[in-house]
Amino acid sequence: MPLIAETSFWNVIGWIFWVFLLAIWFYILIVVFMDLFHRHDLSGWAKAAWTIGIIIFPLIGILIYLITRPKPSGEEIAEAQAAEARAAGVTAADQLETLSKLHDNGKLSDEEFAAEKKKLIG
Repeated sequence: MPLIAETSFWNVIGWIFWVFLLAIWFYILIVVFMDLFHRHDLSGWAKAAWTIGIIIFPLIGILIYLITRPKPSGEEIAEAQAAEARAAGVTAADQLETLSKLHDNGKLSDEEFAAEKKKLIG
């Protein structure tokens, strides 16, 4: 019982705060590594270099990775939306409508739109 008697309310709140920050840190690490290894535009050596950099310099490595990561292209956006649609049970007609909206908004080029349309139809 001496441990409970010496622990104040604010010590407990402080521990909860640090555990929460630690959980957030591990979540960010997992998301960054998942993103890193799902990218197809990086070679294996580049992925290894990023991994080593993030392990040696965690905070700086993650910040640099997130800052220098290129924005997803229209094709990547369309692929991600198509995967979400398949998981949600959306029909091909709905996917074509989404692709045409992306094309109309300028998110997809004519070539990307044609390629994605061909994937859905063919």
